[in-house]
Amino acid sequence: MNNIFCIGMGPGGAEQVTRAALQTAASVPFLLGDARFLALVAAGPSVAPQHLEELPRGTEATLQRVAELLEKGPVGVLVSGDTGFYSLASSLVRRFGPEKIRLVPGISSMQLLAARRGRSWVNVPTLSLHGRTLENPEEIHPSTGERLSAETSPGTRTTGGALAGLQSEAVVLLGGWERVPAQLRELADLLGPERKGALAWDLGLPEESITEGTLSELATMEPRGRLPLLWLDPPESEPPRRDCPRKGHLPEDDAGAGEKPLPTGVLSDSWFFRDEGIPLTKAPVRAALLGLLHPLRGCRVLEIGTGTGGMTVELSRAAGPEGTVLSVEPKQEALALAARNCLRAGIAVEMRTRHGATTPSPEEDAVSATAPVAGSAGCATQDPFRRDTANDGERAGRPPRGRVCLLQGNAPEALAGLRCADAVFVGGHGDALPEVLAACWKLLRPGGRLAATFILMDGAMTALRTLQDLGGSPGFWQLTVGYGKPLAGSWMLTGQNPVFLVWGDKEAEQA
Repeated sequence: MNNIFCIGMGPGGAEQVTRAALQTAASVPFLLGDARFLALVAAGPSVAPQHLEELPRGTEATLQRVAELLEKGPVGVLVSGDTGFYSLASSLVRRFGPEKIRLVPGISSMQLLAARRGRSWVNVPTLSLHGRTLENPEEIHPSTGERLSAETSPGTRTTGGALAGLQSEAVVLLGGWERVPAQLRELADLLGPERKGALAWDLGLPEESITEGTLSELATMEPRGRLPLLWLDPPESEPPRRDCPRKGHLPEDDAGAGEKPLPTGVLSDSWFFRDEGIPLTKAPVRAALLGLLHPLRGCRVLEIGTGTGGMTVELSRAAGPEGTVLSVEPKQEALALAARNCLRAGIAVEMRTRHGATTPSPEEDAVSATAPVAGSAGCATQDPFRRDTANDGERAGRPPRGRVCLLQGNAPEALAGLRCADAVFVGGHGDALPEVLAACWKLLRPGGRLAATFILMDGAMTALRTLQDLGGSPGFWQLTVGYGKPLAGSWMLTGQNPVFLVWGDKEAEQA
């Protein structure tokens, strides 16, 4: 069966074309595309298609030509940008069916403009004025390519109505190039002449240009290329949407989020700032763990494996400003992300290295490093929890909701010399689970509880045996969660992988 390969060639410059795109394009016997993309393929790998042909004008003519060539062999269709971003891919899928289409993604102009401006494009809506007007009652869904009529289109029915209702950033595809000044004047009339934005031309090409200004200013400019794209900034009266910072960066104004009331109960997974590859303990598991470790008010809590900081935030909220949480994590990027989430929850944060040095943080409420203090019997004397709290939170005009110390290091080595804890949570352990549990058990006060989570049964069984050998009174749950979502007037459950919860209680006679 012959397939159709829809290949994203990026914004148009050779530097933005992926190796996968060039290799795929060179492997098919029939290739259709814009002349500039065909030239990029011809200058690429040595294996070349047998047949190079420019795309016909119009979608229907293109689909017909693809059908003719498909009878002879596999066909490649070169599209600009990314295959899922306002491209010909949706029309190909509708005509020939998804089983015959192979999509090779590329870089979209929106991604490139976001990178040029140093912005995040998460949740930034995108609308197209390419080949339509603000009053056009037909919209094309950017993902499926389906036409949404006035009867089927959700919410606002026109491009102009959708833009008028936006009180945040948005990206607007303009064009053709000769219509750009008129479209900018229309947008100025709709959104106000002082609304600011950035107008980009020919991103990724040597003649690329990006001009920032008000809509009225941009509308007076002559077209500077062929491919225009507009990034609208939020209205001046609205605070700008937070951009994703560089990893390891702690934004100063995250601390201001602590003034806002937090949602009731355990925080949802979507509440937290996230980074790819850094784990988050899911909300139902956090709720179960808080129940297992209750009560925590005023307690000193030790956490192994900070991750995104989901449990760190919840443990600190439960311990309150009278308590403290020490969280140990080897990865700096995870600690930075957890600090952001703690600050967003209004929790005072101190970041420390294994040797006691406080790492720099721009957060105003960051607490100072302190000298060791005397510990209790059977416990070491170093105390990264302890701090001078006299002025904690005064600069922001509010008391912190909790107190967290983030300690960079690997367990169990990083636990040497720490003081005792009233409760322990082990969320990460690496390859040294028995050793980590033993070190945590040594730091756990008599009458305290240690809880740990696992996604593999072997880890849970190892923890149970280790806690028994340490003289604890262990317990074990398997937690299998189903997330409910509405469907057809009722609700359905989406099952999640089971999580194993193991805990052990340290009896008073073990002191």
